[in-house]
Amino acid sequence: MGRAAGDGDHDASGRELGRRLKAEHPEATAVFVTADILAIGIMEGLSETGYSVPGDVSVLGFDDLDLSAYVTPKLTMIAQDIPRKAAIAVQLLLGTVEGKEHPVDPITLEVRLIERASTAARR
Repeated sequence: MGRAAGDGDHDASGRELGRRLKAEHPEATAVFVTADILAIGIMEGLSETGYSVPGDVSVLGFDDLDLSAYVTPKLTMIAQDIPRKAAIAVQLLLGTVEGKEHPVDPITLEVRLIERASTAARR
């Protein structure tokens, strides 16, 4: 489908992707989006082209933006602990600056599913 957002206007990029989604991928019944603001734009674009969320396409975002609870339908999402993620990133960056070794193993952070109204049962 191309790039998700190139100009920094994620909502507009999401709307464009939503408008193109069913035309280019008529078999699609669900979409997982890497940022809530893109997911909200995709829902808008789908609506503009006559598709229902979640009736025709389920939309799942990733972030846990406050805005996600106020759009219609409310966005189902994967929530991450952004402050913890930032703190770990800063620790690693400072360690690099100080010449410390990085852990070889990947760092895994907990996420949680927040079920709202933008997803439906598998079709």
